[in-house]
Amino acid sequence: MIAAIRTELRKERICRFAACWVILLFCLGATGAPPAPGYHQLKKVTLGGEGGWDYLTVDAASKRLFIPRGTHTIIVDEESGKTLGDIPGQKAAHGVAVVPAVGRGFITDGGGSGAVVVFDLKTYAAGQYIVRDGERPTACCLLAEGFCIRSKNTFEGRRQILSIHIPGEIPDLQSLYLHVLDHDLVTLTECRLGFIPHAALKVLVRQRPNVVEVLWRDTLIDAAMFREWIVNVGQRSAASRLAHIVVELRERLKVIGREQGDRVEMPLTQEQIGEAMGITPIHANRIIKQLREDPAASVLGTVHKGDVVTCVVSAISATFHEIDRDVAVTGALLHDIGKLDAYAFEGQAIDLSDVGKLQGEIPLGYYRVRRTIEDLDGFPDALAEAVLHIILSHHGALEHGSPVVPCTREATLVHMIDNLGGRLGSFDRLEKALADGEQWSRYDRALEGAAYFSRAAA
Repeated sequence: MIAAIRTELRKERICRFAACWVILLFCLGATGAPPAPGYHQLKKVTLGGEGGWDYLTVDAASKRLFIPRGTHTIIVDEESGKTLGDIPGQKAAHGVAVVPAVGRGFITDGGGSGAVVVFDLKTYAAGQYIVRDGERPTACCLLAEGFCIRSKNTFEGRRQILSIHIPGEIPDLQSLYLHVLDHDLVTLTECRLGFIPHAALKVLVRQRPNVVEVLWRDTLIDAAMFREWIVNVGQRSAASRLAHIVVELRERLKVIGREQGDRVEMPLTQEQIGEAMGITPIHANRIIKQLREDPAASVLGTVHKGDVVTCVVSAISATFHEIDRDVAVTGALLHDIGKLDAYAFEGQAIDLSDVGKLQGEIPLGYYRVRRTIEDLDGFPDALAEAVLHIILSHHGALEHGSPVVPCTREATLVHMIDNLGGRLGSFDRLEKALADGEQWSRYDRALEGAAYFSRAAA
């Protein structure tokens, strides 16, 4: 009897429990949704492009979101909401797993393919923040491939690029002891990065004093380049600023074997060049155009447009391999250095100085360079002779003021191009003196005749 009563009571409790669930489900159906959990929505990120989405995976170390969207998986910066990259080639992307310990990520690809896509976690797309101003990084970044920049923003949102970094550099080494970073580290191109934990690096420097010396030297070189950039932005003309950035980048790339002849690998947009130089994009466009049209006049401060000696010497040296290009370009840069002493301001005009009249620009240039060479320990004698010969012979003939005539390939090249630059400069000078409607200039001694300008008839 008691057992039967217990059985009935259990049935009644079950029926009541079931009835309660039916009532709850009915109420939820009537209201359309359960009560809000009370979380505060911080922001909403809109995903552009085609495709739905499946599971969301977060890489906490890099603050990146991995979102499968059908045939591809997009990568989004968690803080800015900006799309950083896209991993294509899936038939039906499903779940994503990231394993920072091995630097890899994995995407399950459904749709009957039964495949798993493996991708590299250490590859950063162009324009992605590696570390932000104010963050506390726990590792130093080694740039294995690609270009990145250090930059700071003003309160108004204007950005100043502080430095450009190339493969093999550790651009945030100072974060090892400066715990809060005071600038942004941003990729310029797609970059492959390695991260060295601060803890491991501190153990290494305690155990290996020679490593400390290497890192300290790297920091000193970094500081020296910073000082040069301060002078560049603060005191140099816009054309000289750009020339400095190009030459510095070329020399650094040359050290790591990335030299491309006369071309410089410089993956900056016009806007980014302006940010590096401290000028507007419009001003940067004007300077870039100026350098493209007249590189020597802008960078070297030559007297007239036709004088492109150094650029032409460099180009011809690259074509004729028997010519020592370094010697030829050095001679082209220094051949007129005597003018620094031979000319002086006289009132509002430039005229020959007393020493220029007494000694001449070629001997003055020769002695200036020779004294500098003699102050350099171990400067090769053969190299000194080659450069000094170019300076002495660049006028090409005794009657034109050279104490010797060109006797080497390099000296002959510099003389011929220097003479060509002077003759072409004569056309500019004569054209400016033409009266309206005139096509022929007066007789010119440098050209040994008159010059004809067909444009004047238009």
